[in-house]
Amino acid sequence: MGKRDIRLFYSRRRNGEINFGDDISPMLFEAITGQSVCHARVSNCDFAAVGSLLEMLVDRRLKRLRKFRFDPVRVWGSGCLTGEGQVSSFLLDPIALRGPVTRARLGDRHDVPLGDPGLLFDRLHTPKREKTYKWGIVLHYTDVDSPVLRQMLETTPGVVNIPVNAPPMETLRLIGECECIASSSLHGLIAADCYGIPNVRLRVEKHLDPTNSKFLDYAAAIGRPDIAAIQAPDHGSLDAIYKPEDADLSYFEAIPKVAEALERALQRAV
Repeated sequence: MGKRDIRLFYSRRRNGEINFGDDISPMLFEAITGQSVCHARVSNCDFAAVGSLLEMLVDRRLKRLRKFRFDPVRVWGSGCLTGEGQVSSFLLDPIALRGPVTRARLGDRHDVPLGDPGLLFDRLHTPKREKTYKWGIVLHYTDVDSPVLRQMLETTPGVVNIPVNAPPMETLRLIGECECIASSSLHGLIAADCYGIPNVRLRVEKHLDPTNSKFLDYAAAIGRPDIAAIQAPDHGSLDAIYKPEDADLSYFEAIPKVAEALERALQRAV
């Protein structure tokens, strides 16, 4: 590890597969700070960034003490996975949080910028104005084997499947080439919001997502009025469940200001 490397904690899948919303974290961190980053465990990290990491930080912070790391982990834009119960900020130093749900779980004690750092994805890649696809489908890795995916691909004209286990920059590039995005992945929606692309949250399974609060947390930070999941069509096209001309996209106007506050918060902290 080089002497200028920042030790960054971000989630990694145990099977070694890429997950877009997690593995893009170090790329974004480096782009904003201009400093190199290496992955580190909670016990020895300097920062934690992007994703639903708060519960993991809380569960593992005693290991930090055993390593004689008494300084807190600086948290940039991460959030809680669920919305229930209070979370102690012991050994945590938030410089930005994903949204008001996360801030409330920390006791509303942190007056920091709110928003997901994915709203800065345009610092990594700027899409072309011309679009290649009408629809892009971005499914959470737990949904990718659903037969509903094949149905949507077969019945929706001009559609592309955008895998979350591809290299993150490839996933980001494909999202930017679409006129509309349908996603059960939170960071699929966030990337679309960053690029000003109309998007709809999909529910692939019939049951309610137990992590629904992370979507509400993100949406509240940018004033997005509707992030309710729409059931993916068993038959028929995505055009039948979402029409961008009928959607309230006025919240797009708030995103640049949120993104700038997140960017400044990190640049001041490094």
